[in-house]
Amino acid sequence: MSSNLMRFMARGRAIMAALAVGVFLAGCGGAAPSGGETSGQNAATGEVPEFTGPWAGEFAAEYQRSESEFVRAVLRDGTITDQELAETRTKFSECLSAHGFTNIQFEQDGAFEFKAPESADQATVEEQVKSCSADSGEETLAALASWIRRNPENQDENTIMAACLVRKGAVGPAYSAEEYARSFETDVFPYLDPVTGPDALRACNADPLGLFE
Repeated sequence: MSSNLMRFMARGRAIMAALAVGVFLAGCGGAAPSGGETSGQNAATGEVPEFTGPWAGEFAAEYQRSESEFVRAVLRDGTITDQELAETRTKFSECLSAHGFTNIQFEQDGAFEFKAPESADQATVEEQVKSCSADSGEETLAALASWIRRNPENQDENTIMAACLVRKGAVGPAYSAEEYARSFETDVFPYLDPVTGPDALRACNADPLGLFE
């Protein structure tokens, strides 16, 4: 395998975690999870904290799904602090390093990149990343933190992504949430400029509401 940096998107990883609990956290700018306002108890997993706010449903679902006391401890108060996220990423980095990964770097949008060992094939790299992500809690905590950061009020993902693409001039002014949903499913976007359009999509994935411009 080439030693070039490989990059993983947070929202792509979130799909794997979310499908197990029936909450759809779409990868690379798809429909976001639809959260409830409160959460309660689940007979199968015992007592679940009374989460509140726009992301309550996601916190409850991940709390129920996780078997990690570390992850549950972080989720229990309904927030993921910068310190908790840093601790998670340290655990994740240490696990990757043990497999020979180097140059591990994290970005504001929750993505990360690294150099894999020369001798590792693609399937092995993906399996090791997946395993370390799960063991450290990164697949849950970093993905959820990135979603909250970019969309604090858990607004409809299709709506804010369509509006962002219009705002950046990547698509026509009449482009709607419904059209974005179809574009996401087919991976075919009606860019006004096919050269700059993908860059606008990546920017919207990271910051659909323009909170960090």
